Amino acid sequence: MSAYTPYEARTREPSVLIPSDDLQIARNSLTEFDGLDTDDPVWFIDNTESVLEQTRLIVAGWWRAVEPQLKGKAGE
Repeated sequence: MSAYTPYEARTREPSVLIPSDDLQIARNSLTEFDGLDTDDPVWFIDNTESVLEQTRLIVAGWWRAVEPQLKGKAGE
């Protein structure tokens, strides 16, 4: 029996389970960011951090709430 583990499996972060209601509430509380010149990335990050600190989400799962809010060029 081989003890080989694929690279992807060894480098993947552990799964973070987040209740879907908590995740949806966090997403609905965040603004969208599309990466245009009119958007201020510093304000977006500060505002997002402030909102997420008030949720019951663990810090490791914040990206799950933030990723759908990145639109256009910001999501690439």
